[in-house]
Amino acid sequence: AFEGNASLRRFHGLDMALHYTLSKGWSQQGGNLIGNFNSSIGDGGSGSGYNNTQDFFDPLLDVDYSPLIGEVRHRVTGTLVYEIPFLAGREGVLGGVLGGWQLSSVFNFRTGEPLRVTQASGIANSRPDYNGGNQIFDDWRDTLQYLDRNAYTLVPTSATTRATVRPGNQNSSDVRGPGRRRVDLTLAKTFALRGTTQIQFRFESFNVFNWR
Repeated sequence: AFEGNASLRRFHGLDMALHYTLSKGWSQQGGNLIGNFNSSIGDGGSGSGYNNTQDFFDPLLDVDYSPLIGEVRHRVTGTLVYEIPFLAGREGVLGGVLGGWQLSSVFNFRTGEPLRVTQASGIANSRPDYNGGNQIFDDWRDTLQYLDRNAYTLVPTSATTRATVRPGNQNSSDVRGPGRRRVDLTLAKTFALRGTTQIQFRFESFNVFNWR
């Protein structure tokens, strides 16, 4: 993984911190990691990070060479605090009520995780064939339907064992789930009361842009 940080301190009342993470890992046959991926993997069983193999008789099968399940390639997180200069430091009721407000934010942006599309079969982890075309609906944010099933063709199965007669060519490197983006905002002001007593008013909004 690669990580980078950047910060801005006291720039006209603005403090900001950014953190970026690049993660990349590949698995082959559930046990061979190629690349640099900072994670706890497990033993290839249920819930592990491996994209489990379809054909143990072909250790070099290209379709089983794929990103780790749960891998987020790009992630950006950050915080922001801004001292609003409007009427700041002004005396009197007007400055005391409208001045000295602080705007803060926490934001998070990340790309989607690899998707392993499977089909029902007598062999666990069987995958269909990808037949071309767009695997993701363009209007999925409105319809909440993400994958287009017409982009896949089921691999034929044996009439006796119900197992697929060959591995499917769908690879989780071909399609990823939706990314996530979220911005939380807070507007706050602290009022001084008697002595050291203070009271703070806060207006908070989570996922302020209502992103899906």
